[in-house]
Amino acid sequence: MLKSNKKYPFNKIFARYRKKNIFIFSRLWHQLTLKCLEVVQKPELKQGNLLIEMYEKFITDFEHRINPLSLVELCLPIVRQYQEPALAIKFLEKLKEKVKHEQEPSILCNTAIGAIYLEQKNFEATKKCVEETEADLTQIDGVTTVHARFYELSSSYFRTIGNHCEYYKNALRYLGCIKFESLPVSEHKERAFYLSLAAILGEGIYNFGELVNIFVPRFKFNL
Repeated sequence: MLKSNKKYPFNKIFARYRKKNIFIFSRLWHQLTLKCLEVVQKPELKQGNLLIEMYEKFITDFEHRINPLSLVELCLPIVRQYQEPALAIKFLEKLKEKVKHEQEPSILCNTAIGAIYLEQKNFEATKKCVEETEADLTQIDGVTTVHARFYELSSSYFRTIGNHCEYYKNALRYLGCIKFESLPVSEHKERAFYLSLAAILGEGIYNFGELVNIFVPRFKFNL
């Protein structure tokens, strides 16, 4: 079990679960997962390697009980604490192996790996991740929680390499998967600029009016 770190009282957070007997505790996996998802978002835990410690000394004890998609969601803030990209990718590869029988969690792992490659400007590896993940995504019906994360990665990749047409398509798909209210206002001007630029420069794009009429009015600008 997790011991308290001097910087943060882990035992205090999970005390009410640890007080339960084994039988009661075994019925609280979902509640415990929700609590962990809440804890990993705490600002005070996002410094140093506190989340990594939490994973290694606590979560690993019951991660096999957690819903695979929830497990990946839980691990995404944790992986950001690895200073070495290679270690972060290794962590995600191991996680992917644990959830390999589920499509959405596997796609989310691939998307996270691709994002690290993109940050490192390893465009060849990013391209491979995007292509493989897109193929897996086509096998899922409807729009799920992993679609937005993938299109955010793919649009960032295509914008970085200067593929205006693909950036335009993937950026619009990303915006179509999220609620505009969830998009930071600070990003509105930048996204509108890149989308407009891509619509002008991208070959085969003829629906610039759609961009103006549907998406741009929703952006908020501080001019």
